[in-house]
Amino acid sequence: MVKKIIIIIIIFILFTATITLLSQESKEIEKYQSELFKIGQEINVLKEKLKREKEKELTLLSQLRTIKLERDLLRKEINFYELKLKQTEIKIKNIRIKIKRIKKELEKKKEILKNVLVSLYKLGKFRYFQIILSAKDLNSLISGSKYISELIKLQSKAVEDYRKSLEKLKRSEEELRKKNEELTTLKKKAEQKRKDLRKKEVKNKLLLQKIQEDKTYYTKALKELTAQAEKLKEIIKNLTKKEEVFPFIFPPIYEKRGSLNWPVEGKIITYFGLQKHPVFKTTILNKGIEISPYRPHSIIRAVYYGRVVFAEYFEGYGNLIIIDHGLKYYSLYGYCSEFLVNKGDFVRENQAIAFVGDTGSLKGECLYFELRYRTKPLNPLKWLKKR
Repeated sequence: MVKKIIIIIIIFILFTATITLLSQESKEIEKYQSELFKIGQEINVLKEKLKREKEKELTLLSQLRTIKLERDLLRKEINFYELKLKQTEIKIKNIRIKIKRIKKELEKKKEILKNVLVSLYKLGKFRYFQIILSAKDLNSLISGSKYISELIKLQSKAVEDYRKSLEKLKRSEEELRKKNEELTTLKKKAEQKRKDLRKKEVKNKLLLQKIQEDKTYYTKALKELTAQAEKLKEIIKNLTKKEEVFPFIFPPIYEKRGSLNWPVEGKIITYFGLQKHPVFKTTILNKGIEISPYRPHSIIRAVYYGRVVFAEYFEGYGNLIIIDHGLKYYSLYGYCSEFLVNKGDFVRENQAIAFVGDTGSLKGECLYFELRYRTKPLNPLKWLKKR
């Protein structure tokens, strides 16, 4: 009876520990599975965009857009594999814990089995006949036979439990072997994607270099950018037809002329107005400024209160945000790598809205920034704080 109680207690402890471990494992796996599903959807969206882009007429801007999408896709795939690696590492860790627990369980069951077998061995045939001969009455005989019967049952159960635990250990060790193989495969795939990304980065750099150094390429790119600038003008013209209603009151932006916060800390590499190309000596009219950040992947901040009325990719300007500040004043933020706000969001002065990137840029990572009244470009340096 005492041994049966001990067995029940051991089984209960092991069962409770298993349930707790499975619960923790389930939560961790569920968290990673949710993130993997989200990234998987983003990968599918990028693949669809890339497919549509490749079907378009081949232009310099479309080539840059294609390379950009390929880079974005590779980055997402790298994120996917890195996340999958973490998930697999957690599974491996949990399998190892399980194997350790099963081995402990086996040692206890082995001890129980050993004790039962020792009891049966000691009992032997002679002891069995002794019980029968020494029985004073029928009740004593039944009691003695039950004892032997219970020992035999306990032996059968102990042997079966031990066999099941051995099978469980074998399955867990096989599962561990497969997960280690999966981990190795994932590492190889992630490394291959990193190599592919480095190649795309070089391809992008070479194309930008060609545009900057070859007059034919530069002139073609400029023509395409001029066409896109006209399309952007039409977008802003349509925006001016709508009157924004804001959920909070703030002074009109024209009162902040000369004291607006800078959208990002950095160095101006392209100025507003008429500018002459240093190599080709051609003159172009810049409707905004380009700022090279002091640190890579710097945060872009809204220069003033307003509402996000545009937040998507626009050829020639990359990932573009347009904020309506009321009274037909707008600020534009181009070449973003990642948005932190969505169309329709209300933003406050100095609020983080995106990260600096190089999507659509011909000069690498920088911010393209414009201020407009209706469709008329304003010189940002007359509106931003003096430095």
